[in-house]
Amino acid sequence: MFKHAKKLSALALSMALALSLAACSTPAEQNQGGNGDDNGSTAAQTIIFGLSKTWETLKTTEFINGATHQVGSQIFDKLIYLDESNTVHPRGADSWEWSEDGMTLTFHLNQNATWHDGEKVTAEDYVFSYKFYATNEVQFQNRAGTKYLAGVDPSTGIETGTDTAEVVAVDEYTLELHMNAPYNQTSYMASALNSFYVLPEHCFLKDDGTLMSDQEIYDNAEYWNAPIGSGPCSYVSEVADSSITLQADPDYHLGAPAFGTLIMQVIDTSTAVDKILSGDVDILGFNLSTEVAEQYLDNDKVIISKETDPSTQVNLCFNNKRVPTKIRQAVDRGINKQDILDKIYSGNGVVNNSIIYPTYPGYENMDIYNPEEAAALVQEAIAEGDWSADSKLIIGVVNTTGENAAILIKSQLAEIGIQVEIKQDEMATIQQAMITDLGEGSDYQYSAAIWTLGATYIPSKMLGVFALYSDSLFLHNETEEIYPIYEAYLTAQTAEADAAVIADFQAWEHENVPQCTVVQYGAYSATSPLVSNVDLFNTSNFNHASWLWTIND
Repeated sequence: MFKHAKKLSALALSMALALSLAACSTPAEQNQGGNGDDNGSTAAQTIIFGLSKTWETLKTTEFINGATHQVGSQIFDKLIYLDESNTVHPRGADSWEWSEDGMTLTFHLNQNATWHDGEKVTAEDYVFSYKFYATNEVQFQNRAGTKYLAGVDPSTGIETGTDTAEVVAVDEYTLELHMNAPYNQTSYMASALNSFYVLPEHCFLKDDGTLMSDQEIYDNAEYWNAPIGSGPCSYVSEVADSSITLQADPDYHLGAPAFGTLIMQVIDTSTAVDKILSGDVDILGFNLSTEVAEQYLDNDKVIISKETDPSTQVNLCFNNKRVPTKIRQAVDRGINKQDILDKIYSGNGVVNNSIIYPTYPGYENMDIYNPEEAAALVQEAIAEGDWSADSKLIIGVVNTTGENAAILIKSQLAEIGIQVEIKQDEMATIQQAMITDLGEGSDYQYSAAIWTLGATYIPSKMLGVFALYSDSLFLHNETEEIYPIYEAYLTAQTAEADAAVIADFQAWEHENVPQCTVVQYGAYSATSPLVSNVDLFNTSNFNHASWLWTIND
């Protein structure tokens, strides 16, 4: 084995497991170990997974940030999972089919799936979970795609009455979802199901055998603090805001993970590769900058991997309240994006003038670089009183790569008459300042920020950034034309209708410029030589297929 291989002692692990048991199980029912003994076999191996930030909760109803989903998708299972190319694969379900009218989706569940306490996962668990996520009794953030179901308000994901969500257990291993409209099936499978985590109904039964109320389920700290799931790993213990220890489930229905223990640990992203070199981390759950990654390409003590299909977008995100439309247009037309791609990202990627994935049918990558038009737009904004020659675009950046890109953007925008001020700060600080729209005189006034976004091939997620999550992503988009475009995409039933919606969206995007997409580059990430076959670039799908990872001798 590699010298930096890490193992938990059998005694320490068994003690941690004993402390983690939920009320719905007994120690004898818990998975007590990996699929091997603690003698250096790969099944006893401990893998350290580096997170860029802390998971916020283990309560699935509050899963919002990426790190929380990364942790949660190891403990809890889903009906399907997406790989790095956004292809849909079976997970909790073996197969599925749509009815001819597109109103019913039937899943045939894997009959070998079990909860971490040994109980079988059945269709009733999925019915219970969907109805809980759709409850009108409790307010929470992750409705898990319930808004598409019949009996549920499509604008909120909340049931229209009591127990109205139309989800049916046809038999023990067959599940039917009844829709409130015929939706785009490709989009539904890849987006609506990606944040759905099945929960164990039997863990929420009272002593008399009756089910807890939805409020009682939500408030059940005994369960949520040490949850029983059916994912590839079971919960062991955690150190708040630092690390969470999970144990591989030897009975996971898609195959037992090759490791014994998975520790997901928050690390300093600026020293991430050093952590691998020192043997303290095995897998990075986030991307490396091109500048950092290229320093280690020839180092055989760390495996640097590069995305084959560029999917990481660099966006200049505007506070649309503070930056008038013509200035946003001027920025979009006035930045030499090819120059930024070449100088900051070593030409590793493509110029992209849209949030839509470049290879998606209907996508048009318009050549919009026109500094003369950009300069004219600035003068029009000044003449109309929306901007002044002394106005500044205050751009927030979070790292050196972002700062270098901002410096280049600053010099380019100066040529069209826009002044830029660059401030480097913590991501959370910049984001919160833009969400709350802090005014002039504040130390945290930002009119824009350079942000990287894990792009996805599925447009509904990207269109949703503007239609659903504008406030949470600090854009403050106030143009209502995006809503019918978004709804039209969700219900597009043919490839032609799909492409037409993408064309409409790009026309809206080009006119309004809620954010300026600069480039889409191929990201880098890293692992130690200990592991391979890791889906490093699946972060945007919150779904690392740990049961497929390989441990190297």
